[in-house]
Amino acid sequence: MIKKICFSIGILLIFMSLMVLKLDPESFQQRKNQETLQHEVKVTLKLVQVHVTDAKGNPVTDLTKDDFILYDNGKLQTITDFEKHILSEPEIMVAEELEELKETEFAPVRKIPSRMNRKFFFFIDAERNGLRGLKKSKEAALHFTETKTQPNDELAVLSYSSGTGLVLHEYLTTDHQKVREVIKGLRLFPEYDGELWKGNLQGKATLTDGINLVEEAKDWLKDDQLEFRMFTQVTRDTPIEEDELMKKVFANKFVFEMKALARSLRPIPGYKNIVFFSTGIVRDFFYKDHAFRKNYQEMSKEFGASNCPVYSVNTESMSAVLKGGGYSGGPSLEELASHSGGKYFGNIDSQGRIAVEIQKITSNYYVLGYSIDEKWDGKYHTIKVDVKRKGCRVYAQGGYFNPKPFTEFTPFEKRLHLVDMVLSRNPYFQPPLNFPLIANLCSYEREFNVVLLSEVPVERMGEILREKTEVITLILGKRNNIIDSRRIEIDFSVLPDKKIFFYTIPSLLPGSYECRVVIRNLFTGRGAVAYSSVVVPEGPAPDIKLFPPLLLIPEKESCYLNISEEEKKASEIPSIVDFYPCNLSQTAPVIEELEQGISQIFAVLRCSAFDILQSNIELLIYFRPHASEQRTLLPYSILASGKREEADIFLIEVHLPELKPGDYSLEFVGTETQTGLKSQVTRSFRVK
Repeated sequence: MIKKICFSIGILLIFMSLMVLKLDPESFQQRKNQETLQHEVKVTLKLVQVHVTDAKGNPVTDLTKDDFILYDNGKLQTITDFEKHILSEPEIMVAEELEELKETEFAPVRKIPSRMNRKFFFFIDAERNGLRGLKKSKEAALHFTETKTQPNDELAVLSYSSGTGLVLHEYLTTDHQKVREVIKGLRLFPEYDGELWKGNLQGKATLTDGINLVEEAKDWLKDDQLEFRMFTQVTRDTPIEEDELMKKVFANKFVFEMKALARSLRPIPGYKNIVFFSTGIVRDFFYKDHAFRKNYQEMSKEFGASNCPVYSVNTESMSAVLKGGGYSGGPSLEELASHSGGKYFGNIDSQGRIAVEIQKITSNYYVLGYSIDEKWDGKYHTIKVDVKRKGCRVYAQGGYFNPKPFTEFTPFEKRLHLVDMVLSRNPYFQPPLNFPLIANLCSYEREFNVVLLSEVPVERMGEILREKTEVITLILGKRNNIIDSRRIEIDFSVLPDKKIFFYTIPSLLPGSYECRVVIRNLFTGRGAVAYSSVVVPEGPAPDIKLFPPLLLIPEKESCYLNISEEEKKASEIPSIVDFYPCNLSQTAPVIEELEQGISQIFAVLRCSAFDILQSNIELLIYFRPHASEQRTLLPYSILASGKREEADIFLIEVHLPELKPGDYSLEFVGTETQTGLKSQVTRSFRVK
C-alpha cells in the first residue's frame, strides 16, 4: 500500500457522517393545482426555403429578394431577409451523370447558415425489402453521400421493421464518414451465401443498433387511438383470414409510425429530404382496402405539411416492376412521393441518375425571411411563393405549424425531442443549457463499475426547475444504441437548499460509451444536457491500476441523489460512498470548474493490484497547466486509507500552487516497488 499512511479510513469514518441521499421518487410530494403555462407571444423570424427552375428544369440562380412574392395564410408578407445558396457539384461523377449536368453551371459553394443546411434522411424499409433490395439501397445511399453531398449537408440514417419499429441509426450530422460507416455496417438481415443463412452478426450493425423512436411496441397505438379503433372495428365487422388480418395490422402500424415521424420532424427548420428505399405496399391490398389507402394518403400529406419531401425509390427488380401485377408496390411509392412533394424513382439500378435528380432538386435554393407573431397554438399556416420573372417554376414548402405546448406532444414527439437534445450539439427543437458531468471508471468488476456524477447549476436552471422535471440518464454504445437508461421525476421545490448532485452507477461491459444526463421540464420541455464519455477496458492483466480520482473541495452542505434502477431492492443499490468513502455531505466534487483562490484539494483515489502479493505502491502527483508542457511535483498528505473488495482506497490532501484562470491537470503516477509496474491517471479542471 502507499507509504506514509496517517491513520486508517475506518477510524476516520467514525468521525464522519455519510449523509448521502438516495432518491426515492415516491418520497417527493406531487405538486397540485399547477398553474396553466402561458407562452408569451413574440415576434420571430420565419425562414422559408424556395427552389426555382426554368421551363427545362434547370435551376435559376440569379434572382434577388425583389423578385419574390410571399403570402402567409393569404396575407402578403414583407421579405426582410434573403439568402442565396448555390452549391457546387462535387468532382466525383459517373459517365451517365455528366450528360445530365453538361448544360448546368454551378457557382462556387457558399457557407450555409447551420440552421438551414440541406438535410437528408436515408430511410431503409426492411419490412418491405428483399436481400437484393437492401443491398441496392445501401449502395444507392452510399453513392449519394460519396458523390453529391456538400460538407455542410446534414445526414441521418433510419430503418423500419414491424418488429423494432422506427430505429434511428444516426441522427443529423455533418460527419459524413461516420454516416457512411453506419450505412456500410447495416445488416438488416443475416448474411446469405446462396444456400445457408449465417446468423453471426458479431461486429455488424443490425436493425436494433440505434435508438428506437417508439420506446415500446404498444406506443404506436397511443398516437392515434381514434383511427386505430376505427381500424379494429372494421376488422371485427368484416370476415377476414388470419394472414390478411396480420397484413392489415402491420401495414397500419407502419402508417401510424410514419405519420408520427412526419409530425415530429415539424420543428426542424427547412426541408427534411427523405430518401426512402422500399418495395412499397402490395398493389392489390393498396387499392382494395380503401380505409387503409385513405390513411396512407393522409400519412403522405403529413410529410408534405412538415416540409419533408419523400424521394421514394422502388427496390424491386426491374423485371418485377415491368410485369406489374398485384404484387408491385410502385403505386404506393408514387403516392407517397406525390403527396409529400418529392419524386418517385422506379428503378433502384439507376442509382447515378437518381442521385443527379435529387441533387438538381435540392442543391440550389433561396431562403426568404419574414417576421411573424409566433403563437403557441399548433395551427397550420399555408405559404405561397411566386416570382415576378416569367417562365419560372417555384417549389416552396407548403406551410408550417406554429409551435405547441410541450404538454400536447405525443409520446413519439417527446421521444424525438429527447433524441434531438441527446445526440445533437446544436439541437433544433430548442437550445438546451449545458451542465458538467464526469464518468469515472471505478472497478474492473462487471458489476457497478462506472460512476456518473453531475452537478445541477440551480441558479442557471431557474426556468427548467420551476415546475416538475424529469431526470434521464442515458449510456449509448458505439452505434448509438441505448445500453443503459434510467428516469425519475423530481419536484425541485421540495429539495433542500443545498448543492445538488445526481449520480448513477451502471454496470458496463468492455467498450466505449457516450454518457448523457438530461434534465427536462415536464410542462415546457425546456431542458439541460450534460455530456461525458468513458472507456471500459478488457479484464485486468497482472498489473496495477489507478482509477480516475474523485476531486473534492469543502462545502457546507451537499445533496447527492441516486438515480437508481427501480426494479432493484434498496439493499442491492450501491451508494456513491461505497466507492468514495468520505464525508460527501460536507464536500463538493470538482466536476469541471474550480474557484480561484483555492490552495488545497482532496482526492479519493482507488487503486487495484492484480496478481501481486503484498504490493507496495509509491505515489507521485504532478500539476500541469494546459498552456505549458512543464509539470510540477506537488506535496500531498494521505489522510486515510482502507480496502473495499479488490481496491485500496486513499483519501489524499493535495496542496496546490496559486491558480490563475485557465485549464489545468493533476497527474497521479503510481509505481509498484517490487515489480516496477506503473499506472497513471489524469484529472483535468478549469479555474474560473
